[in-house]
Amino acid sequence: EEILMEAPKVTIRGQNGEVVYENGIVSRTTASHTQHAGNHSMTGPASAAASPPGMPASAAKTIETFALAGRSGKALESVPYEIKDAQGQAQGSGGTDGSGATSSLSGKLVETLSMIVKRN
Repeated sequence: EEILMEAPKVTIRGQNGEVVYENGIVSRTTASHTQHAGNHSMTGPASAAASPPGMPASAAKTIETFALAGRSGKALESVPYEIKDAQGQAQGSGGTDGSGATSSLSGKLVETLSMIVKRN
């Protein structure tokens, strides 16, 4: 079997340390030391430099939902809203539901969204 994780940064954390994969660098931290490695070559008979395989571009998507609540923590329902992306393009609109939530939006893994609350 295989476990595939795709992201700009992947952290695997255990009880006694962690390993971070980011920007082609592997950082390993334990209770006693930290080790960073950009690349390694294995030496010895019939050896060759190790190079990781090319990874495909991520096709991962995200599903985002905004929610509104008052200072008491109670959900604010039927509040009109509009959600825009970083370029100012409308991505969704409507009124919050009974739990104060907007409709769900799916998009790129890394994307900036803004929620504009409209006045009644």
